[in-house]
Amino acid sequence: MPWILSIDLRPEVGEYNIGKLTIEQLAEKVALRLLGSGWDKLTAYPDTLRDHIAYLRNAGDEWQYMDRWEPLYDLADSDRVLITTGG
Repeated sequence: MPWILSIDLRPEVGEYNIGKLTIEQLAEKVALRLLGSGWDKLTAYPDTLRDHIAYLRNAGDEWQYMDRWEPLYDLADSDRVLITTGG
């Protein structure tokens, strides 16, 4: 099945990778991009999506940030949303 929505987070992740953003700033920018992507309009679980984004947004370190992606990726797969973070 084709992707319904594509969200490219490479610019934000790239800024983090070269030291222009802290992990907290990255989490904030990514959360805002996800919230503004329109994903919440096509998912059957908009409240769950917003909860997962809020959880990601509050990551206090890199480990928490990475760990909090798992439920978002699961929902993205279910909703046919492609999230690109690197490559």
